[in-house]
Amino acid sequence: MNYDNLPLYFLLAGYPEKFENMVQQEESFGSIFHYDYIDALTDEEVSSFFESLFNQEGYEIKKEALNYMVKYSSGLPLLMQQIGDSIFWECETTFIDENIAINGIFKAADEIGNKQIKPVLSQIQSENYEPLLEKLVELELSSFKRSELIKIMKNTSENVIKNFLYKMVDLGIFEQVGHKNSGLYKFSNTLYYMYFLIKKFKKDQMR
Repeated sequence: MNYDNLPLYFLLAGYPEKFENMVQQEESFGSIFHYDYIDALTDEEVSSFFESLFNQEGYEIKKEALNYMVKYSSGLPLLMQQIGDSIFWECETTFIDENIAINGIFKAADEIGNKQIKPVLSQIQSENYEPLLEKLVELELSSFKRSELIKIMKNTSENVIKNFLYKMVDLGIFEQVGHKNSGLYKFSNTLYYMYFLIKKFKKDQMR
C-alpha cells in the first residue's frame, strides 16, 4: 500500500439507499467515494439476455412469452435472474410459451417477495394500504403527487392516505422528491414497483 501509483480501484455496487446509509454513518464517505447511477438495461439488452441464456441450453422462446419476460423484468438484473431461473424450472419441455412465462414470472415475484419485500411489508398493519399500492401500479404511477392520490382514491379518507404515505416513506418503499413539502413521492426502488405490478397482474389473471 506504500506504492505511490498503486493501480487499485474500488467499486461498491448496491441500491441508492445503501449509499445514503453509509453517508449517514460517516459523512466523509460521500466525499471519498464518487457516486454513479447505473441505468436499467434496455428492452433489447434484456431480450438478448434471455434468448442467449435459453438458446444455449436448447430452449425455444415464443415471441409473446419473451415479451412478458422483458416487460416484467423492467431491466433489473435481479428480476431477470429470478424470472429466468423460475421459468427454467417451470418448463417441462424445450419450448417456452406464454403460460410458462407467466407462471415463471409469478413464481419469481413470490420468491423475491419472500426474501426481500415481505419482511418490510410485514410491518404494515393497515388493510387499507394494499388497495392504495395496487391502484398506483394499475395506473402505472411510479411517481405521483399526494393531491393526485387523494383525487384517485376519493373513497379513502385523507387521514388514511396521510398515514399511508408516512408509513411507506418510513419503511423505505416510497421517498419524497424535491423539498419536504413538495407533495411529490416515488417508489424508492423499481423492484418494489415491479413486485406490486406483478401481484396486480396475477390477480387480474385469476379473475
